[in-house]
Amino acid sequence: MASTAIRRSSHTAHRVLIAEMDSIAQRARYDAKDHHVATTELSGMLRIGRLVSEHILLTDVMVLDGCYFMRLGPEGVIRELGATEAQFPLTITGHYPSLGEGLSARLANADFAWSLDNVHRGREVPTSVTNTWQQWLDYVERGIVRYEQQTGQFALLAGADYPLEHEGAEALQAALEQTLGRGAAFAKINGALEGEPERERIRDWWNVRYLDGISRVTGADWLSFEPADEPSRRVGENEQIRLPERLRTWAESNGSATISLAWDHTVKQRAALHRKPSQTALRALTFSAMQVSQAPTRTGVLTDATLKVFIALAVITAEIIGLQITDALPFLSASALTILVLSTFPFGSLSTLLTNLKPDRHSLLLLSRNKADH
Repeated sequence: MASTAIRRSSHTAHRVLIAEMDSIAQRARYDAKDHHVATTELSGMLRIGRLVSEHILLTDVMVLDGCYFMRLGPEGVIRELGATEAQFPLTITGHYPSLGEGLSARLANADFAWSLDNVHRGREVPTSVTNTWQQWLDYVERGIVRYEQQTGQFALLAGADYPLEHEGAEALQAALEQTLGRGAAFAKINGALEGEPERERIRDWWNVRYLDGISRVTGADWLSFEPADEPSRRVGENEQIRLPERLRTWAESNGSATISLAWDHTVKQRAALHRKPSQTALRALTFSAMQVSQAPTRTGVLTDATLKVFIALAVITAEIIGLQITDALPFLSASALTILVLSTFPFGSLSTLLTNLKPDRHSLLLLSRNKADH
């Protein structure tokens, strides 16, 4: 899919649309990997999305036709995020007035290509699937998950470089830029191209623009994790920020209780990131999340560590040049004092700080402000 990127909007509520939650991308991940691994990876992405934002925006298709969301159901997603029903950070958006009407429309559409492997045209939908659909409908009906109908003027991002050269490329690009439905777009791609690798590249190219169009019309930020094309070809960016190397590992490996505590303890850092996006703000947010039980701020750890190193070096230097700095403390030698100082040194916290300086070469956080929003 697209390069890891987040696009800022002027919407007052901070919420993020995650590209890897696209139903087709979910299906591809479960097909390519062990199902437990795929679930862990997608849960980690949702956790990071919630960490950098306040809410996660999902389309109705991502939920109703998404392997991850149908596999876990709403209760499973709550557990993975360390959230509660009273503070469930998901909002579902769709073209239809309600989630139920959106589901009915897809079931009645013979051209809709389901990503779920046990839902096929002309066949009865398994009870396990209908039960999970009903769970999501119930959560929306009860107000636990918010549903929003898309009311803005939807349009695909224009001016993006078409990734292939072939006969009829310009005509196909022009046709796809005017096609707002996924089924119709994929039908045109399959009819115009013969090779599956070429079809997949053009489907990804169109789908990135489709998701970006949704993020614009809904006022959501944009986040994606796995690079494909250049992000500068997709959106006009102000600032590119690479995620800390260990952030995804941390998000995938910790329990939901830790994730919940980390989110609660990063309110100020998250607000600072949205107020003034920068690499420093992202590092502060990441550090505070990973060190919820050890240190309150990056600045405090750096100051404490610097002071203790200075004291230890001063003692060692005094010992070397023969100053009797410990005469006033006959019971404590310079070596013992040095050991005492270094024994309280926050090596764990400093290690986390240093780790957060290492950029993840395989992911990129793109923070930009859409000029159309201002």
